[in-house]
Order: sequence, then structure tokens, then C-alpha cells
Amino acid sequence: MNARTSRFLAVAATLLTVATFSVADSEWLLRFGLDEGGTHRFAMNQTQSMDIDMGAMGRQQMENSARMEFLQTVKEMLPDGSIVLDTTFGRMHTKVSMGGMSMEFDTESDEEAAHPVAAFQKFLQGKHVVVTMSPRGLVRSVEGLEAILDDLSEALPDQPGNPQAMEAIKQGFGAEATTALMQQAVVPYPEDAVAIGDTWHQNLKLPNPALGDLNIKRSYTVEGAERMQERDCLKLGVSSTIEFEGGGPEFAQFGQMFGAELVFDIDEASGRGTVWIDRNSGVVVLSKSTQTIEMDMLLEKSGSEGVEGQSLDMRATVTQHIEVELLD
Repeated sequence: MNARTSRFLAVAATLLTVATFSVADSEWLLRFGLDEGGTHRFAMNQTQSMDIDMGAMGRQQMENSARMEFLQTVKEMLPDGSIVLDTTFGRMHTKVSMGGMSMEFDTESDEEAAHPVAAFQKFLQGKHVVVTMSPRGLVRSVEGLEAILDDLSEALPDQPGNPQAMEAIKQGFGAEATTALMQQAVVPYPEDAVAIGDTWHQNLKLPNPALGDLNIKRSYTVEGAERMQERDCLKLGVSSTIEFEGGGPEFAQFGQMFGAELVFDIDEASGRGTVWIDRNSGVVVLSKSTQTIEMDMLLEKSGSEGVEGQSLDMRATVTQHIEVELLD
């Protein structure tokens, strides 16, 4: 190795060391830095697969995917630094596949929205909610969802079961539940500045009439500083667990459709993901997560007098992938 090459390698090693330590020793105060009137457009893509082992009756597999675009506009900046965001629902696309058959619904389609899923998507497009949150991403209030649900009640056809279904939905979207639901979608930033390796936690309780109360625990860890979509970002690793409480009163009622009792037990769900945060604006540039839920179900059908009833043991595995991307 000649002297020139040795000097070059020494300088390169020094620069690499300086660059590494400059990142490792840095601290970042995560806050939303938005301008009134500014807009951000996002797309959320969700894929969910369910594999049900029905014992002697074989297996049943189902998969659905959904994409929703939405626009966030900074409606107002309050004196205490809180941010008022107007969120408008945009284009939606859903695909459901089961037993070799599939159905697709797209709000951009000219076809009549006869199916309930298509009708709901058409109804929701263009509607908006207003969210007020602190510069740290702590959700203060959500307005507009109750009005949307009231309008939906009037838009639904007069069919058996619809009023009861809407009442259950409204119970799950009260003020407290809606705030918790929105907080679940927003990364809460810590009070102090963070460096690579730092971790903070989030605990949420989310009422859910179908499955029972959900106790959600999340941990966020700063993994590094990266460029993503031509933005300077912090890369966060996310791990989560969900515990289910309450026995799922609404979900259990599905057994009544078959004249049977449905008993189920949901294991603790776990998930992992990665989030890239714009260091300047605090906005999520990209978020990816995967969650798995294991569930045991017992469907018991009582027999007539003198005749033994039937039961069916089932084991279901639900895997869900969610990606949120900043479009512009």
C-alpha cells in the first residue's frame, strides 16, 4: 500500500468516525412544526388475512385489503401551540376474497353502490372530521364523527338489524372512544429531546363493543436518522401488545345467526413496525406495521329435547399489515 492510499484511507476513516459520532451524539426534540393553511395528503393501505381451522370441516381462508386516501389541512394554530386539523376522506378501494371468490369496491367506479361496503365508501368520501392536538401529538378532541354517523343512520336502508348495528357503532364511537381511536393513529412525542437508542411508551384503553375493551401498550425506540422521500427523518422502531377484556358482547351475538352460542378466547396480540418522522415538521413520512392475533372459538348449538347438541371448535389466526404513506 503506497503512502497516498494510506493517507486517503486514514482521512476517510476519520470522516466516517466524525459523521457517525455526530449522529450518535445528536438529540432531537420531536414536535409538530406546521403552518396554518398547510396541507398533507396521505394514503393508508391495510391488508388483513384470516386462517380458520374448523377441524373436521377443513380450513377457511379469507383476505381483504383496503386503501383510503385522506387530506389533512391545518385549519388553525391556537395560542397554546395546539393544532386544529381538518381531515377529509378521499378515494377508497376495498377488495374481499374468500373461497375462491372476490369482490372489489372503488369510490372512483361509476357502478351503482348497491353493496353495503360500496355504499358506505361512497357515503364517507368527502366527509371530514376536525382533530385538535398538542404539538406533541396528544389528541385533545375529535369533532364531526357523530354527525357523520347520524347521517349514515338516515342513509341506511330500513332493514332488520340495521338500527341495532348502528347503535352498537355509535356506542363504540363516543367522545372518549373516538379520542382514543385517533390517538392510536398518532405517534405521541416525548416531553424531552431524544437520541438514538432512547425509548418511550404509550398506554391506551380503547372501548370496542365487538371484541371488548382493548388495552394497548406501545414502545417507541429511536433507531437512527435516515433520508426518506427526500426528507431528513428519524427512524423509530415500534413494538406493541394488545390485551382483550370484556368477552366481546357484540361479537358473541354472531352465533345467534346460526341458532347457537359463540364463545371465544382471544390471546394477547403482538405487533412490530417502523415509522419515519420528518425531523422538521414532525409529520409521519412512512409507517409500516404488522400485527398477529390468535383466537379460539367454540360454536355450540343446543339440541331439541332428548337430542344432544352440536359443537364446533375453531382456531383462527388473523394477520394484519398496515402502511401509511405521505403522498404530498
